[in-house]
Amino acid sequence: MKIPTTFAWAALVLAGAMLPAVGRAAPADEPAATNAPGQPIVYYFHRTARCPTCLSMETWTSQAVAKANAGESAAPLAWQAVNLDAPANAHFADDFQLTFGTVVVAENREGNAVRWKKLEQVWAFSADETTFSQYLESEFGPFFGQRR
Repeated sequence: MKIPTTFAWAALVLAGAMLPAVGRAAPADEPAATNAPGQPIVYYFHRTARCPTCLSMETWTSQAVAKANAGESAAPLAWQAVNLDAPANAHFADDFQLTFGTVVVAENREGNAVRWKKLEQVWAFSADETTFSQYLESEFGPFFGQRR
């Protein structure tokens, strides 16, 4: 019967297409965030080896920040992806009580987060770009609304 064989080949092709992203290393030297004092920032924290879901979440978070900044007259949100495995970034795990990749919104003053929130539900919405983006937007508004 051809259908099971065709299905098996399709599954193998799909699995093979995903392999290059699994375990993909992050750039060794990510640029530091260039946010002004008191400027809000959105961090996406990740590890060196990342799965396709992690890579999608980073892309979607970056896009949500760009969307939030579009047409905004207040100071734009700064954006930074941070590799928690880099020695210089190890402090973030303690600063924001992180154990795995996630999104954190923060307001920094003099190099310290004076106000922040870990967006705990990002993994619950990680299978769908639309709901993931809606979740981020629903969190950006209340957190940054005080200054926007």
